[in-house]
Amino acid sequence: MLVAIALIAYIRARINIHRFKTRYRDKWLLVAGSRHGWYDFMQNNVAPALPSGMELILGSRNNFPVLNVLRWLKVKGAKPLLIYVTISREVKYISLHKELLPMRPRAARDLTIQREVSAVIAAAQAQLTELA
Repeated sequence: MLVAIALIAYIRARINIHRFKTRYRDKWLLVAGSRHGWYDFMQNNVAPALPSGMELILGSRNNFPVLNVLRWLKVKGAKPLLIYVTISREVKYISLHKELLPMRPRAARDLTIQREVSAVIAAAQAQLTELA
């Protein structure tokens, strides 16, 4: 009985991973948590600075399936994470925590911070594109 339950859970996880990789194929994601002041900073300064086509996923119950798949794929690192699913469905990622942490206390909307965030994201995209 336990073997059957484990097998069903494994098959379900594999299906969810396949759906995730198909849905986000050749797309960029920025995954962030909602802890310790990150939520306001992400909403006010990161979301407006995102390049077109990049999706912001905040850690919440609504995004639990995506966060669960990332855990199954062993995507690790301090959030926020920039994730790129390649055309061949390979998942590349890099943590932006160290770069964005000094800006986090300035959660109010600020165009200067938004420009800095945009530059950090562009640099990380270039780095991940080299790896792809």
